[in-house]
Amino acid sequence: MYQTHRVFASIAIFFAGATTAHGQTILAESRFNTDTEGWTLVKSAGETPFAPGGSVPISHVAEGGNPGGYLHQVDPNENRTSYWNAPSKFLGVKSGAYGAALAFDMKQSHERPSLGTLGRDVVIEGAGIILAFALEQPPGMDWTQYNVSLTETGWHIDSAAGLEATETDMRQVLGSLTAIYIRAEFRSGDETDDLDNVVLTGFSGSDPDPDDPPNGDDTDYCPDDPEKLRPGRCGCGNPETSPCGAAGFPVPAACCGDAGATTLALVPLLMAWQLHARGRRKRRR
Repeated sequence: MYQTHRVFASIAIFFAGATTAHGQTILAESRFNTDTEGWTLVKSAGETPFAPGGSVPISHVAEGGNPGGYLHQVDPNENRTSYWNAPSKFLGVKSGAYGAALAFDMKQSHERPSLGTLGRDVVIEGAGIILAFALEQPPGMDWTQYNVSLTETGWHIDSAAGLEATETDMRQVLGSLTAIYIRAEFRSGDETDDLDNVVLTGFSGSDPDPDDPPNGDDTDYCPDDPEKLRPGRCGCGNPETSPCGAAGFPVPAACCGDAGATTLALVPLLMAWQLHARGRRKRRR
């Protein structure tokens, strides 16, 4: 019995120390709890290619954010669109952000938008490439949370009328980020616009596997092409195609070679120890 308990304890310790294969980390963030953190506001007149300029006054508000402080602008009634402009900590080499996201919270003083955008609600620039993304909905009068995926899906060159972005486009931009713009105003006329909790996430170490699903959770994921079952992938838990599933246990799609595979490999050993311990007890009787 002592030996059987020791096997259980080893497995418990192994699980406690395991890390996920798709762990994300924060590459840059602004919570605005004390000041503007270097953010500015610029204007665009709808030019092509996108090239905002100028500087618009903004203020830091200590309370009323989501939660804590936030950025606030009182927009003048003019024929240009305001964009929040990210500081240097969000820029530079951000290759690890591919497959992760840019998240932020916004609200505005008016419910109904009335201003076209050319599909430029979020704009990122780098390596001489401009990529634009259109949000599904404008912010409301209460805090609205956004999570923009940093893969090529939904992104276009310069505007919604431009070519669809490719994986190469997105990786090149993230590898040498020179600007991140988040659209601030969504109507023509006087209004106020607010921003909070801007977070750029990424993957530590290497980029996510290009054959893994966009959300990073491949527990039940099957590649649509058998050729994508590279060495080390478990074949979706199918014992006939999975070196990890030889014992017939369901396994995650990407368990081989990581903590899941090692832990799974202990299962037959655990069963053998259990049978061994039972046999010894019977012989003692």
